[in-house]
Amino acid sequence: LTGKEVQIKWVNDIFFGGKKISGILTEAVADMETGTFKHIIIGIGINLNTEDFPPELSDIAGSVGDSKLSRSELISEVTTQLLGLIENIQNNSFIDEYRERSCVVGKEIEFYKNGEKLSAFASDIDDSGGLVVTFADGTTDILRSGEVSVRVTQG
Repeated sequence: LTGKEVQIKWVNDIFFGGKKISGILTEAVADMETGTFKHIIIGIGINLNTEDFPPELSDIAGSVGDSKLSRSELISEVTTQLLGLIENIQNNSFIDEYRERSCVVGKEIEFYKNGEKLSAFASDIDDSGGLVVTFADGTTDILRSGEVSVRVTQG
């Protein structure tokens, strides 16, 4: 709607101009017998035209910053896009765009897994949306949502 190119910080943050403008939380309920999703719950917070952030957030939080865009237009478009994705969720058609918009892949990152702080190279996003990381010793792991908090290493 705005023509602005945003990036995704794995797994659930949307960035523009180096600042977080949106966060997404998801929850899925699976049917154990069929292995399919029974319910998907999606919560999205978007800073549309926020200009003043608390001092502790002013360096990291941003907004879409398009005063011509109404909340209703934004909600309508987000809903339309989500419904299109959900209808085709099994074919993972969105994964290539997700990879292209990643601001994490190709960077050294730090993350916490099972309470331990680890460092690795974010090498890819797999076809299921997991973040593939490569450690200094050449071993790899795939990070899944709910397990980690990712921080891109500065410098």
